Amino acid sequence: MHFEQSAFYFIKDLEVMVQMANATGKHADVAKYEAAVARAKASYRRVFWSSSSSDYGPTQTGNVLGILASPSVEAGAVDRLLQNIEGRKGHLSTGAVGTRWILQALTFANRTAEALDLATQTSAPSWAWFISNGAGTLHEN
Repeated sequence: MHFEQSAFYFIKDLEVMVQMANATGKHADVAKYEAAVARAKASYRRVFWSSSSSDYGPTQTGNVLGILASPSVEAGAVDRLLQNIEGRKGHLSTGAVGTRWILQALTFANRTAEALDLATQTSAPSWAWFISNGAGTLHEN
């Protein structure tokens, strides 16, 4: 999973470079960084997509990162993510990295109802459960 995370954050860093080049009016750099983002996303899909299972693996985090790092939304990754959440009775199993991005991935995949259900879940593990039990950070268990 560490390679997927590093590749994902490389893509996110390139996306920030596009934003910075836009903000500073460096239009030649915008095109250069947009091309780098497109290449990085194509590489991410080529390396981490499983054609045999049509997803980015069995985990919530794997599919969350894949949904956001791919050139287009992969229906198989979205389906696997939703099946995993449903199999856990509407709960997270992402850890710190996936938890940071899961709502964005569901929203990006136009699954806003499922994102809202996840965000408003109150039993453990959930954001509301953490808050109601005095957590200042995410619990790992």
